[in-house]
Amino acid sequence: MKRKTAPAPSRSRCATTDTKLLKQLEVAGDPARATHALRYFRTGPGEYGEGDRFFGITAPMMKSLVKPFRGRVDLDGCRRLLGSPWHEARTAALILLLHEAGLAAKAGDASRLNAIEKFYDAHLDRANNWGLVDISAPGIMVAVWSGRVDKPAVIRKCLDAWADSGHLSVR
Repeated sequence: MKRKTAPAPSRSRCATTDTKLLKQLEVAGDPARATHALRYFRTGPGEYGEGDRFFGITAPMMKSLVKPFRGRVDLDGCRRLLGSPWHEARTAALILLLHEAGLAAKAGDASRLNAIEKFYDAHLDRANNWGLVDISAPGIMVAVWSGRVDKPAVIRKCLDAWADSGHLSVR
């Protein structure tokens, strides 16, 4: 008699993990905190955070909500979260990416670090305020650069490109 095994996760099942996380963020939101965040992050017309939306979740709560999803949301899921107008969705994506970068650095996985670096650089415009840059750039880039033999040249090239960027958060 042949034993039944659990089916391998399908792409569509994996693709919903980021949606589940987004739903949890929405449910955990606090409208009063969200209203305060709109002012704090300067989201009015012409301000640097114009158009950002908030669920109203504190940083400690964000970390708690995201933790169970570590290792379960792939780069495509992070891309979808980064594409969200919700600040907390982008925060979650960057926390997940930061975790993956740390794991890849500890494992010495240069190809994974390279993929994370390319992904982060390609989506850096979605880290569109100081809060998102502060939680992601130092940790992700330190992990990415940690094992590089050509570290000084690579860091210099990256920092020069960021300094020349027309995007305020990138600079």
